[in-house]
Amino acid sequence: MSFDVARCISLHNTVVSRAIAQLSEDLQLTIIRNWFTAYNVKASNPGLPVQLTVPLKEFLSGIDIVKPRSHGRRVAFTPFLDMVRLYRNNGEDPGGLVMYLDEHTVSFLETSEDEPGGVGYGPFEGTLRRHLSYIDAGKFFVDTSPQLGSWGDTMSIQGWRYQGYIPFEMENTLDLWNQVVDSIASRMPGSPTTETDEVLIPLFVLDRYQPIPLFAREFLSRARKHDCPRASGSR
Repeated sequence: MSFDVARCISLHNTVVSRAIAQLSEDLQLTIIRNWFTAYNVKASNPGLPVQLTVPLKEFLSGIDIVKPRSHGRRVAFTPFLDMVRLYRNNGEDPGGLVMYLDEHTVSFLETSEDEPGGVGYGPFEGTLRRHLSYIDAGKFFVDTSPQLGSWGDTMSIQGWRYQGYIPFEMENTLDLWNQVVDSIASRMPGSPTTETDEVLIPLFVLDRYQPIPLFAREFLSRARKHDCPRASGSR
């Protein structure tokens, strides 16, 4: 299966521009057009353990690469393609896209340590479009926290983080939680329910049980407990 190189280049570079728009100017980033130029790799003889196809070489030659100047921060992105990483996946950087070179289809891996075999593959262009739609919806964002990597890196790492939901969805869910509990309490004998300062499950408890989906973690750590009236005769 071939892919439309020009469209994929445009989509990829749009993802890059969305990222740059979220960052402050003091990060001292440099944008370099052409993957081979950015990483000083010869397109004619890249020295990789895989044979690059002509469309993939064209794609790599047209994409924007984000590199730091001086001791600025690295910006880690998905995707990386098979053994070709569009953004080098050092330290704690997340995984990304790997490409099946025979058909130019891709699949997402959680980390660079995962094995690409046995996973589902889909069209590259469609995957990039979906990735971009998640960014525009706020489900992918650039993590600008100052925390340094713990793998001996001297520079902090910033890159796409998957939030899985947008703040509006969380606020709606918390409001619905309160409405449901109040509705149940209104049908019980006694006084109406009252919201307390306690949450359902504190973060220090949630941290003991990994992994917990991001949405569930956020909800459980923010949803307030309610003091509901007990039915007559209950213990």
